Amino acid sequence: MAFLLWKKSSWLRLRILFGALVGLWTLVLTVSLFWNVQQVSRNTVALARMGALTAYEKDVLFRRWNSEHGGVYAPVTPETPPNPLLAHIPERDLVTPSGRVLTLVNPAYMTRQAHEIMQRETGIQGHITSLKPLRPDNAPDAWESKALAGFETGAKEAMTLVFQNGTETLRFMRPLVTEQGCIKCHAHQGYQVGDIRGGISVSLPMAPFRQVQASHFRGLVGIHAGLWLLGLVFMYVGFHRLLSGEEDLDKTRMQLAQIQKLEAVGQLAAGIAHEINTPLQFIGDNTRFMQEGWKDTQRALAVQQRLLDAAQAGVVPPALLSEVDSDLKALDLAYLADEMPKALQQTLDGVEKVTKIVGAMKEFALPTSTERAPTDLNRALDTTLTVTHPEWSSVAELELELDPNLPLVSCQQREINQVLLNLFINASQAIREKQRGSPEVKGQIGIQTSAQEAWVELRVRDTGTGIAADLQHRIFEPFFTTKAVGQGTGQGLTTARSIVHNHGGTIDFMTVPGTGSTFVVRLPIRNG
Repeated sequence: MAFLLWKKSSWLRLRILFGALVGLWTLVLTVSLFWNVQQVSRNTVALARMGALTAYEKDVLFRRWNSEHGGVYAPVTPETPPNPLLAHIPERDLVTPSGRVLTLVNPAYMTRQAHEIMQRETGIQGHITSLKPLRPDNAPDAWESKALAGFETGAKEAMTLVFQNGTETLRFMRPLVTEQGCIKCHAHQGYQVGDIRGGISVSLPMAPFRQVQASHFRGLVGIHAGLWLLGLVFMYVGFHRLLSGEEDLDKTRMQLAQIQKLEAVGQLAAGIAHEINTPLQFIGDNTRFMQEGWKDTQRALAVQQRLLDAAQAGVVPPALLSEVDSDLKALDLAYLADEMPKALQQTLDGVEKVTKIVGAMKEFALPTSTERAPTDLNRALDTTLTVTHPEWSSVAELELELDPNLPLVSCQQREINQVLLNLFINASQAIREKQRGSPEVKGQIGIQTSAQEAWVELRVRDTGTGIAADLQHRIFEPFFTTKAVGQGTGQGLTTARSIVHNHGGTIDFMTVPGTGSTFVVRLPIRNG
């Protein structure tokens, strides 16, 4: 009866622990998802701002070109009538010898017509405005008035997100500074070179940017949901194996090691999610770039086909040659030929990195056979280093001295992975503790493998805090830890020693307080 009560209590404790781990895993991934969503949102607004800034700078350059030429003359049409605001200029209107009537188009007139075309074709609205407008239509609205007042006091830019007619819009504005070419039309208003004459505002629809943002959001949600389900599967499998083997002490020990491994992976979840998300983001960006590049390539092929058809017909009009040359220059095929292979290579590199991380997680975390089998210790090191990369890469440089001819070791690889994981995390945390006060100086983690007669030896060296002399005899004790409360369970080295001894090996250490420690693991090459 007492045994049944103990077993029921044990099951209850394990279920509570399982629920706590699921909650922790969910919390970590929720925080990671929230952070990534915020980053994507900020990047979307920044990208829209760059689009608005480009439109503004284009207007400024075109206006400067116009003003440096003293304005330009254009034929009088219903769309371009003589500007009554330029009536004070003697040569506002000219008649060519052929009788064609031309009228002067100053920078403001040209910019306003360009804005009308831009709004009609792209939906982007531009507006020249001033606190002292010559043209009533150039009067500022409330937001523009506030921005113009800010420019008078030294502000360089104004930007906000608003909803206009139910559509989200980025409003952007920068000042217009009076240049020498502006005096011709605005001297009568009292402006001097260097004065703030007004500004150009740009209203940019956010819908295209939000569509790209939504695509990124879906990718982030998919990645985090996949990681959450993968972690849930890992935890469920680990706990199921633990519960089904309560009577078998050896299985219980192995399953507890599996759970500790999952807990460690859970602690690394945010870093792993970030390491997977980063290459996926540039894979998506490069794929979209190549998609657009292929469209340009298809257009180039169509242009060349037209030229080929004309050549086959025996007549290649000079106008067609000029048109083909202009189209090909506009497509900038040299740029695509240079950048598309780079984008493809970056995409392949990203896929390879994601594949390596996912493969390492699968090999590291999924339960394998309980039977011992010949194992490549160098491969196990590479797998564990990949999984723990977010933990050690921020605090230490890695030095590897691996014997390429290292013999295979008869062991349970998942248990050896657990030993390696505990040693790497301990080394990283020791270096991080030492870095307090000078985090910019990275430490070193050195890993060496070698074969010595009937043994394979692994050394893990760190430049951390070392172990105080009065604590060295206790480091393998269960539940003993030198870390702060909540940062260590005191089971890592205990579990490592238990696993190594169960394989017929030894684990020792050398340490210098304040300088660092070296842990030495020796495993028999053949284990009966």
